[in-house]
Order: sequence, then structure tokens, then C-alpha cells
Amino acid sequence: MKHILKRILAMGVICCLTYAMPVFADNRVTDSENDIYVSRLEMPNVNKARGVNNTRGAYISVSNAGITNVGNGVIGVSALTTAHESVDKIRIHLYLDRLNESKKWIQVDDFDYTFTPEDAPDGNLTMASIDIEVTDQPSGYYYRVRGTHGVWKNGVSESQSTRTDGVMITNP
Repeated sequence: MKHILKRILAMGVICCLTYAMPVFADNRVTDSENDIYVSRLEMPNVNKARGVNNTRGAYISVSNAGITNVGNGVIGVSALTTAHESVDKIRIHLYLDRLNESKKWIQVDDFDYTFTPEDAPDGNLTMASIDIEVTDQPSGYYYRVRGTHGVWKNGVSESQSTRTDGVMITNP
């Protein structure tokens, strides 16, 4: 009798786990080969996206990148890297990608910025940010931003990566 009871209990647990999994599943349709979220790309009213890396490191507190449809074909690109303490250098390298007609992301531009303590008002470098507008790309496409955020202190480096979802850049 105990053996049958254990078997019924085990089957019940398996059934519960099997039927509970869809509740936690992500409902976005993905194309893993091209690393795109199709459902996000089909939402024309989304005009900005942000990618955040919340993994705390020894020096990096948080890093994020953003993309915004400013309008009139202008792409707003932003990034932020913060450190727990004053560091020797922060580097932010951003890559602008466009989704082509074959549904593949291609890199169309990149931006590289390096910050040192001399760039900080008080000489303590704990944060670096970028906010630029890109005007030389065609509108009518989805764009995304990928970022590499690096921090250096006493010869030791640490880096994180970020990536936004795609945002349609419009002209009107």
C-alpha cells in the first residue's frame, strides 16, 4: 500500500510541475538564429527600449543602454555605467544594429567613449553616461543598441554587456 501511495504522490508532483510550467513561460515568439523578439518588433507604438545588466560586479554597479525613436528619422542612443567606488577608467562602446529585409541584425555604426577621473567634476570617477542623436541612418527600419561597458581600477578590468530590443525609427 505504501508503494502505491508513493507512486501516486510522485505522479501528482510530476503533473503539477508539468501543468505549472506554461505559467512561467515567456510568451514572446523568438527567432533564436537572429536573436530577435518578433512580438516586440510587431508593436509599432513602442518608441524606446532599454537593456540593463543588473549583475553586480566587484567594480561595476549597473550598466544600461537605450534606444529611442526621437522622430523625423532621428535615433536617440544612450548608455550609463556606474561603479561602486571611484575607478581609474570607464569605457562604453556602443554598437548600432539595423534589422534588414532578411530579418538579420547588421551593425551599421559604433560609438566608443572613454572616461577618466579628469572628466568627473570632483575627480572621483564613479559614473559615465552618453546621450547622442544619430541622424545619418535611413528611417523605416528597426534598430537596436548593443553595449560593452568596461571599468578599470589598479590594473584590474571588469566588463558587462547590454542589448536593447528593436525600435522602429520613423520619419514623420
